[in-house]
Amino acid sequence: MSVNTTAEFGQHASVEPLLVDCLIVVLNVICGEVVGLLGIAANAVSIVVFCKLGFHDSVDVTLTALAISDIGSLASLQFYNVMINPWLSSVQPPFEISDAILLLSLYPHIYFIRVSGLITAFAALERCVCVVLPLKVHDIFSFSFIVCLLPLCATLTAVGVVKELSQNGAYYQVARLSYCISFLMETVSSSMNAFIYFNMSSKYKNTLKKFFLKA
Repeated sequence: MSVNTTAEFGQHASVEPLLVDCLIVVLNVICGEVVGLLGIAANAVSIVVFCKLGFHDSVDVTLTALAISDIGSLASLQFYNVMINPWLSSVQPPFEISDAILLLSLYPHIYFIRVSGLITAFAALERCVCVVLPLKVHDIFSFSFIVCLLPLCATLTAVGVVKELSQNGAYYQVARLSYCISFLMETVSSSMNAFIYFNMSSKYKNTLKKFFLKA
């Protein structure tokens, strides 16, 4: 296949930038922000519940640390969702948007995601060495954490291997769309643990109900 044929194929195979912009607004700027705000609130409630339960159980300590890390991850994604708004480029802020995203969103997000991964791995190890567990949620949130990270890992690997997925490549819009979906899935992953605890732990559910009844 000639170079011209490859370039022509790339132009036809790529996604329209306007369509990608619309999807980013819907998936990240709207859905991502709403889910992220709900996730931050849910994780904050989880921290309060675990504090009410006390930290006599190592599981409660582990899940509290995971909730704190998830809040950090969601907060960094909230900033990312705002900064990648396609309409923001027309405003021309007095700073480089890409530098702000790297410094205030991506770097902190990577840190919190790694911390969450470490805590999840510790929780899995804890399940292996414990004879009796008060919660049965470790397998669920460990699986969901891995599944929700797979799209981003696959996207980063593909961008590193396929040059056409770079910013100046023919498939750059495909990479943008992949990032959009990946970060939305990470937002969902960091927001869902509190709902899993509520559905599967009677101790968590009863403490949460008492907390809201007193409030």
